[in-house]
Amino acid sequence: MSKDKGILLICWIVAIGLLFSLIPRQKLRNAVLAFLYKQVITWLFGLFVVEKGLIKYPVREFRKAYKGSFSFEYFLYPTLCAIYNLYYPEHRSKLIKFLYLNLHAGVITLTEFFIERYTNLIKYVKWKWYWSYLTMGISYYSSRLFYRWFFRDELCEKNGETNL
Repeated sequence: MSKDKGILLICWIVAIGLLFSLIPRQKLRNAVLAFLYKQVITWLFGLFVVEKGLIKYPVREFRKAYKGSFSFEYFLYPTLCAIYNLYYPEHRSKLIKFLYLNLHAGVITLTEFFIERYTNLIKYVKWKWYWSYLTMGISYYSSRLFYRWFFRDELCEKNGETNL
């Protein structure tokens, strides 16, 4: 097995481990919503950047079917987004919320940066790390807005509020 395929396998193992260890059974419905939302966003945006030649994925799972990275765009990023939404610091200050968003986007971007530099899993063609950081932050923020909208009644009831 190549180093790149080994890294993909590790990503799958880590993501599955995170799903089983950090998502409580009673929050599974909430996690699935955030997971599916992120899949839609990454599919649309990922397809755009690959088709425009901004990013290449030299080593990928479905070479003939899809030019993007199935592991990252359809499993790892959505898993991390589900965890992001389940553990979002809803009742904390705006600064803490801002730092929480930037921590998630930053860790993913930093990891992607090293993967791009030292493997053949991703190659930036006309892309820079800060575009990943920005798009990851925007997609996470939009996932949170969608999550709050979808679960607004549940969140209001839980918090004893009339509006969120």
